[in-house]
Amino acid sequence: MLVVLAGVMLLLASMAIRTASADDMKRKTGDAFFKGHRLVTFINDMTRQATIELDDREILAKEDVAEIGKINTYDLDGSVLYMLHLKTRSGCGSNVIVHAMLTGDSGKNQILSDFAACNDLVEIQLTTRKGWALWAAVAYRNDRPTARIAYVIANKLESQEIKAPSCLFTRVDQLNCLQSLVAEAFGSGELGLPTGSGSAADHKVETFHNKQTGKATLKLDNRVFRTFDNAKDFFLASVEGGNELGLFVLFLRPATGCATRPLLFLADRKGEPSITMDYALGADRMASLTSTKGAQVQWMGLAFKAGEPRGYIASVLDRKLTTRTTMLPACMLEADKMNDNRCVSEALGKSGPQSSEPPQLRVIPMPLPGAARKPPPRTQGI
Repeated sequence: MLVVLAGVMLLLASMAIRTASADDMKRKTGDAFFKGHRLVTFINDMTRQATIELDDREILAKEDVAEIGKINTYDLDGSVLYMLHLKTRSGCGSNVIVHAMLTGDSGKNQILSDFAACNDLVEIQLTTRKGWALWAAVAYRNDRPTARIAYVIANKLESQEIKAPSCLFTRVDQLNCLQSLVAEAFGSGELGLPTGSGSAADHKVETFHNKQTGKATLKLDNRVFRTFDNAKDFFLASVEGGNELGLFVLFLRPATGCATRPLLFLADRKGEPSITMDYALGADRMASLTSTKGAQVQWMGLAFKAGEPRGYIASVLDRKLTTRTTMLPACMLEADKMNDNRCVSEALGKSGPQSSEPPQLRVIPMPLPGAARKPPPRTQGI
């Protein structure tokens, strides 16, 4: 009896030693903190199990992992996206994509645990502007007829398998090809890639650009409002006005000639839309000032190009939009002074809205170089 008891105790002690040894072999391989969320990766050098934690909670455990890649972080509108590569000991690998909301609603967080399995080529499409972002990843390989695309739409991470077109394998037209694939995934098809969206005064504006055809499309409240041919770039640059009026500042660069900032204006929630096409010809910077007069919002914007004496003023006063050109004060021609609030206020003049806040100066956003959908079973909430 004593021999049996001693044997059991020895077995338990051996198991405890092995368990402790396995736990000791777990080491951290990555740690990324961004906008309130922390993603941490671990690998157990004894068992080769990889684990991933989001905000101190394990969300994935995967066996037979040889190596965990670097954590890449993407700042999206209202959410954060993490992407990393897991290489297995067999030599094949896949990507893990984690989508975390900034609102604190952890029930809407998602993970795609094996995106692009054994696909060795992954292209990322990323465009971000104030209040708007587009992210998509296309994974493929030279000896496969299909590709995989992951994307975030309406704050949801989705993925689908697509046919790999021949243009995907040529460097000459690959960028346009990728953008066409992303446009198809987003449901915009012939309209091209979504380039911006925004809302004001209960109206919604969306912009699209098809780089292959050069056609740009402006949608207002889910209907095509205006199209532009021969466009090199087109997007929604900013939204002004809030709940009472809608002023949408666009960016349009034709294939030839100078860029302009068309202004789409709605005086109120039921107002008829009007568009001013020739505002701010060639300008690359913009300052704005907003104030309220009773229940009405008043706004003034100054667009200009560094080093040039001419500026362009747009103003919304008493629910009316007007534009005019102006000669800039001398300080606006000096690189070290043109960003100064006093200088910008002098350029705006005294006829605009009065506010205790300084003008908000910003570079007008410039373009970066470069059917119902159902998420696949492996896209899971976490």
